[in-house]
Amino acid sequence: MRIKAGRSNGMTFVTAVFTLLLFSVLAGAFASLIKRQSVSSVEFTMDEELFFAADSGIEMSINWLYQDDPTTLAWWDNADPANRSRLLPNYQDIPLKDSLIDITSQYAATNLISDIGVGETSIEVNSTTDFPANGVILINTEWIQYFAKTDTEFLGCIRGYSVSDPDTHSSSTYVYPACDLSANITSTDTTIPVTTTTKFLPQGTIFIGNEAIKYNSKDSTNFLECSRGSFDTTPLPHPQSEKVFPAPFEIYITSTAKKNSREITVEALLQYQYGSKWE
Repeated sequence: MRIKAGRSNGMTFVTAVFTLLLFSVLAGAFASLIKRQSVSSVEFTMDEELFFAADSGIEMSINWLYQDDPTTLAWWDNADPANRSRLLPNYQDIPLKDSLIDITSQYAATNLISDIGVGETSIEVNSTTDFPANGVILINTEWIQYFAKTDTEFLGCIRGYSVSDPDTHSSSTYVYPACDLSANITSTDTTIPVTTTTKFLPQGTIFIGNEAIKYNSKDSTNFLECSRGSFDTTPLPHPQSEKVFPAPFEIYITSTAKKNSREITVEALLQYQYGSKWE
């Protein structure tokens, strides 16, 4: 009987120790879970704050464009052409809602900074940033091929390129990049293959002939996720080598909020349509 009692006491002791170990493990796991949930909650709250800060940066940019007048774009209408081509300055480290925000903007056009005649082979503009090293530009209805560029000039220009005619152009006129279709497309194709998408916005609108086409993304040689016949235009087939150019009056704004090594980015495409408003 004593031997049995000893064995019984031993089993009780082992069970108690095992139970304590089990509770210790469970308590540690529970504490770890609570800690992870707490950290996750803090990060979620911070991300929410960062999102609203970044979104406020977009709103600040829109207000800057409106110049506090929701019915007109007085700034746009009265701005010096050199400022128009930049549209928004690149803001860095602006304090906002306990965060720092950076705002950058992209615009598909640039501007002539002087009048040009029909024989000019060097086209001076506000900036050639993001235009291809060589390619085709559009000024009013004239296509112009260029073979080199500096920071402010397109060089070696062939005037009246393709089916267009050489023409005179006034200072401040918009200069748009152009590319060619690299294959025939039907009226329903939603991927538009081209020679280059350099200088075109990350998303926006392109024109091929009289058809406006919205695209949601791009790679180096394709406009992707396209909506054909946008802005009440008619979807049409287009042949290879037809010219493609960006819609005027579009700006792509990126606002990034940063805090404690975390950051959130908000992006927006603004369209100034029919001389009325940014949307």
